[in-house]
This record gives sequence, C-alpha cells and structure tokens, in this order.
Amino acid sequence: MSARPEPADQPAVVVAGDALTDLTPARTADGAAAFQPRPGGSCLNVAAGLGRLRVPTALLARISDDHFGGLLRAHLAASGTRLTRALPASAPHSHRRASARGRVGRLLLPRERHRRPRPAP
Repeated sequence: MSARPEPADQPAVVVAGDALTDLTPARTADGAAAFQPRPGGSCLNVAAGLGRLRVPTALLARISDDHFGGLLRAHLAASGTRLTRALPASAPHSHRRASARGRVGRLLLPRERHRRPRPAP
C-alpha cells in the first residue's frame, strides 16, 4: 500500500490553537523597568518548531492585525511555518483576550457565533 503524495502547496501538519504575545520583564537603556514582547503560545511554538525542522506546517489561529500580530506573523514566517490557515482578527490584542479566557474556540469563531452557556436547571 502506498501513501498518497501531498500536493506541494498543502502542509503535512496543521496546528490549531493559540498564538499570543508574551510580555517578559526587561530594562530600557537607562535602566527603567519595561516589558519585551515575544511570540508565544504552545500551539505557535509547536508550529514554529516543526517549521524549523522543515516539516511543511501551517498554523490555524486567529492573529490580530496590530503590531503584536505582526510580530507573530514575522516569527512564524522566519521559522518556515505557513500562514495560509491564519485567520485575520480586526480587533487589536485578540491574542491577549484569548489567553485571559483560556478558550481557543473563541479565537477561531467570529464574535457573533459565540454562544453563551445556558444556566443550570
């Protein structure tokens, strides 16, 4: 039995989940406290790692169009991860809201498709 070959434009792996910006403590040139933005999120890290290993990989996540989203896109592109499955998020800082909620599904669905939980009987 032979495996069906993957088309050249299709990734072998699609990682679905979080892509967020970690703000790590840093210092400015004059010694003042600051934060350094760094790409993060377990799913983004897995996708970037696979890309660096030259595995054809795409990340399915919602990435904002602001500065932080640009940081994530640049990091993924530099690792060789395809952005063909990334969904645009017009609301700024959507990745921070998602990390606070801890629900990846809210990243992948437009706001009008979110369902509120029903109260217990």
